[in-house]
Amino acid sequence: MREPSVVAKPLKPSAAQEHLLQQLGKALIIQWDAIPDALQDLLIDQSVVGAHAGVERSTIERFIATAPLTSIAGAQIFAG
Repeated sequence: MREPSVVAKPLKPSAAQEHLLQQLGKALIIQWDAIPDALQDLLIDQSVVGAHAGVERSTIERFIATAPLTSIAGAQIFAG
C-alpha cells in the first residue's frame, strides 16, 4: 500500500456517476472533523490540483468551515 500523496490525475465521472461523487463528497464533509489533520491537508491539496478554473485552497477551506450541516430529526444511522 502506498503512502497517500497528491496526484495530478483527472477524474472524469459519467453523468450517472456524478450523483455518487456528490454523495461521497457530502459524507466527507460530514466526517471532516474526524479525519486526521495531515489527511485533511492532503485532501484539500488534491482538490486544488484537480480544480477547474484555478480554485484556491482558501476557497475550499472556507467552504469546509462554513458548510451548512443540518441534523434530520429521527434520522437513522447505519453501521457497517
